[in-house]
Amino acid sequence: MFLFLYMNPILIAAAVIPAIVLLVQVYRADRLEPEPPVLLLSLVLYGIFATGLAMLTEELGSALLDRSFPRSSTAYNVLMYFVVVAFSEEGFKYLLLKKRTWRSPAFNCQFDGVVYAVFVSLGFAHRLCHPLRTRHRAGAGGDGGAGTRLLRRLHGRVVRTGQAV
Repeated sequence: MFLFLYMNPILIAAAVIPAIVLLVQVYRADRLEPEPPVLLLSLVLYGIFATGLAMLTEELGSALLDRSFPRSSTAYNVLMYFVVVAFSEEGFKYLLLKKRTWRSPAFNCQFDGVVYAVFVSLGFAHRLCHPLRTRHRAGAGGDGGAGTRLLRRLHGRVVRTGQAV
């Protein structure tokens, strides 16, 4: 739904290239027993799927909070960002990561968990469907323009990788 509304090739490259570089670096860091590429690709796709689920949950949470609090209130913002957004984003990443890897025979080392978490997190951090989401969160005041979106795309990779580790 949101994915194809905004397709700037420069921003798409800025979203995809850093993720691929980080994924390759993490894959190469696993020297003991490299993980199956099919499993890793599925984890990136699970991360992308988690983004969609989180967006739906956040919309639902926002609608529920709108009934109780004005959007400009502190209570609304605390509940929205520290409860609804935090639990939906991190929760869906965790649930899908666990569903895909917990019983996998390839999950046989602690570092495998780090690799898997990075792949799910970078799948989640893909910024192809985030421009509209950023505008929605920013409200009527806009989102800071293309420069801000580009910075968020590049910065998001590093943050998501750090969160996974």
